[in-house]
Amino acid sequence: NNKFRAMDPLSIGSSVLSLHQRENSEHNKDDAFREIIASCRSLSKYETNTRSALPQIFSAIIAAAFHIVIGISLAYSAILIPQLEDPSSDIVVTKSQSSWIASIIVIMVPIGSLFAGVMMEFLGRLNTIKLAAVPCIIGWIAIAMADSFFWIMVGRVLTGFACAIGTSPAIVYITEVSRPDMRGSLISSGPTIASLGMVIAYAKGAYLNWRLVAWINIVYTLVPVILIQLFVPESPVWLVSKGRIEDAAKSLRFLYKKYPQPEHTDQTLSEMHLSALIKERENKIREAEKSVDANKSKLRGFLKPTGYKPMIILFWFFLIQQFSGIYITLFFAVTFI
Repeated sequence: NNKFRAMDPLSIGSSVLSLHQRENSEHNKDDAFREIIASCRSLSKYETNTRSALPQIFSAIIAAAFHIVIGISLAYSAILIPQLEDPSSDIVVTKSQSSWIASIIVIMVPIGSLFAGVMMEFLGRLNTIKLAAVPCIIGWIAIAMADSFFWIMVGRVLTGFACAIGTSPAIVYITEVSRPDMRGSLISSGPTIASLGMVIAYAKGAYLNWRLVAWINIVYTLVPVILIQLFVPESPVWLVSKGRIEDAAKSLRFLYKKYPQPEHTDQTLSEMHLSALIKERENKIREAEKSVDANKSKLRGFLKPTGYKPMIILFWFFLIQQFSGIYITLFFAVTFI
């Protein structure tokens, strides 16, 4: 019976049909992907002038400006701990408590990162950065007004959480609004601004009390948020994904307003980009409707060399970076000196 079932022509025919449908689905996905790539290549030939990209550069740097708060938050323990360990300090901490003050911000990073992905998908890239400023400001107020180790820890937890929320959206935003030949340089502006924040924190700590530094840090938190609110448009990629086509068109007009009119077409470059984004969204919707098991399809993507090789490379890269002692150096730089 079992052998008969195994050789059942209907079962074999069903399996072959299922395999054929799966192959057709993969073929359609490849066709859709090639169509999107072709659209991107046709657009890229117009994107050669650096002056034309000034709105994109401006938007990217403003979005990355929140990284200055991240750098300040990471370096703050280096100026806080030596002053707390001074005999004249009004708050007394032990060596163990000093270690917690330094390291708690790193513990909050993976927790905040989990929220960041969900928030920037539902709220938008820039709105997530703005929202990150709320716990950050509350955290700095808690530190500035702290009368015990507990409130310093509360402030460090909140600023650490805010740093995790504010980092990823800026990088994603830069990726989505900048043209390919400038994308790498603009993404690196985030870590560069964070490094500037660390230098600023160390410089202030050499001359100012840790409470005053905490109050000043609120200004560094507010300025990027105000600039984003006033001058920077939301990511057109996210706007299109939410069906907000008019807002996406407005955003693209700002980002591509310096570009000349493309030849042999009545469309502006912003309109061409909008058409490509809409087409990409429609392809994704069609594939989602056709796919019976979308999660399995995503998993198969990770099992391909193009999926798992970048993950392995990045895993080892970040592992080596973290175990090199970078955070220990940042947190205790003043003590080491």
